[in-house]
This record gives sequence, C-alpha cells and structure tokens, in this order.
Amino acid sequence: MALIPVNRATLGDKKLKPVTSFAFAAKTPLCEIVAAEFYSAATGVPILFSGQGDMLVPVALMSLNGVDNLFVESNGAWSGVYLPAVLNRFPFVAQNNADGTPGLFIDDSCGLLSDDQGVPLFGSDEASDQASPVGRALQNVLSLDSQTRPTRDLVAKIAATGILQSVSLSPNASPEDKPVAGLQAVNQALFDALPDATILDLRRSGALPLIYAHLISLGQLAPMKARHDIRQAAAG
Repeated sequence: MALIPVNRATLGDKKLKPVTSFAFAAKTPLCEIVAAEFYSAATGVPILFSGQGDMLVPVALMSLNGVDNLFVESNGAWSGVYLPAVLNRFPFVAQNNADGTPGLFIDDSCGLLSDDQGVPLFGSDEASDQASPVGRALQNVLSLDSQTRPTRDLVAKIAATGILQSVSLSPNASPEDKPVAGLQAVNQALFDALPDATILDLRRSGALPLIYAHLISLGQLAPMKARHDIRQAAAG
C-alpha cells in the first residue's frame, strides 16, 4: 500500500471512482470500533476487547483464523450486516505526517483515482468541499478520532472491575487454522456478581450499555462459525 498525502497541490485535479470491492479488507481480522458503533455492530459481529492496559480497545471480530475476513466474499462483495466505520473511509487513511501532526492520506494503489472518471476529490467551494470525498473522509476521521479516547476510557473502566477474561477463539476446522489470540470478553458470572454500587457507577459513566451490547454481540459467534465452515467446505 503506497500512501500519498491528500492535498490540492498534488491531487487537486484528480477524481475518485466509487468503491465497488472490499477486497482491501479481505485479510483484516479485527477493526477497532467506538462506543457509538456498539449497538449497530452487535447485530452483525462479535464485539471483543483486544490489547492490554491503556491500549485495551473494543474490536469488531471478523475472522476466526486471525487472517481471513469472513465478511468479504471472493468477488470482493461485503456480505456482513455491519460495516465498521474505519473501513467505510477507504481509500483514505488517517495517520500522522512526518512532523507528527495528524494527516489524511490516500492509498495510491487503490485503483480508484482517476483523471476523468468519478467525482472530484475536492469541491469547488467551501460548501461543496464538505460534500466531496475528501470532505466526507475528514468528517469520518474527525468523528472517529473524537470518540476513540472516550471509548477507550470506558473500556478501561470496564476492565477495572475485573470482569474481563482472556478468550481463545478457534474454528477447529482444519490443522492450518490457528486460534485468534489476545482477545478478552466479559465473564457473565463475574459481571452478575458485581456489587450494586459498581453497576451504578458503570451506568453513570456510560460503560454499562457497552457491556450489554458486547454480551448480546457474542451471539454472533455461532453464525460466524457457520460462515467459516461453509467457506472451508467450498475451498475443499
């Protein structure tokens, strides 16, 4: 993936063709999500927690072997119920510039940049600029970035109660499959045993709804296993 900075000087005359394939996410097993995504994500993917300490983050699980995204079909179509917001910004990527300041980049190998096809990357004025591909990408980046730290703080509050435990997920369908490691989930028994004062604190902080959405989302593990088995059978 070749990333180039997004600016008018180098890309001002370029156009962007629509995204018609999610093949770029075919090997993306996990995506960090933010609190605002929990309820929608819970209807389509298991929500788990990945990392340690301050870097413990909520993730949408999209693979059972740690490699293959079960929601990207062989033709590049997205077959999932929910599309994580971070994938919805493709082909744009948010990362720091060389001087450490936040920047917006585009994947030059995406095949979507064009001189004459698609819509202009930039608008002709301030109003149209906001509705342009770059404008929408910036809105996506700013929205997610503004929610990432508060979401991680809520996850830290959940972790501080001691109800998260490591889980190892494996499809157990072939010798080549390896468990998805480094994930944590709420232990239902430990959660049920929390004192009322702790539950009240979680509710007041806004963390309690995330726990409920997470627990509901675990019901998506069985459908994911079925997806994995069907794909393995088709592959022979």
